[in-house]
Amino acid sequence: MASYQDTIDRMMRLYPGLFPTELHCLDQLFLVIGNGYYWEDGQLVNHFERTDDEVISERELFDQEMAQSRAELVEALEKMNDQVMADRILSIMEELHAPARLCLYTICREYSKVFRVPDDVEPDWLAAAYKAIGMVLTAKPEQLHGNQAEEVELAKEAYEILRHRFGTGGNDET
Repeated sequence: MASYQDTIDRMMRLYPGLFPTELHCLDQLFLVIGNGYYWEDGQLVNHFERTDDEVISERELFDQEMAQSRAELVEALEKMNDQVMADRILSIMEELHAPARLCLYTICREYSKVFRVPDDVEPDWLAAAYKAIGMVLTAKPEQLHGNQAEEVELAKEAYEILRHRFGTGGNDET
C-alpha cells in the first residue's frame, strides 16, 4: 500500500497522458466509480495494478506504434498535394494526443470514494478527499459532466459528512 502522494506520483509518472496533474488523479481516485481502487486499511488501493515495468513496456510499445502511424500518415498527406487538408489532419491528430483536459466525473452518492471514506482513513488520504471535494466546488461549469448545481450540492453533502465524522480539512477533531 502507498501514501496518497506516492499513489498520485506513480499515476502521473506511468500515465502522463491520463493524469498530467494532481487534479486528474483526484478525479480518478475519488469521483470515478468502478476505477479499480478500493478502501483498504485507510488507503485507496488498486487491486488490479500492474508492475511499473509492465506499464512502461506497454506504453513504449504504444508510443512506437503511434510514431509509426504518424510517419505513415505524414507520408500519405504529402502525396495528397493539399497542404491545408494535411495541416488540419495533423492538427486534429496532435489534439487527440494532447494531455487530457480536466473534466470531472459526476459524483455518485452511492459509489464515489469521496462518499465512502472509512473510519480508519489515513490522514493524507482524508486530506485528499477534502481536496477532491474542493476541486468540485471550485470547478468551472465546463469541467463538470453533470448539472453544476447538483454537483455542487453533492460536494457540499460529502464535505458535511466528512466534517461531521472527522472535523474540518481532515486535521481537526470534532
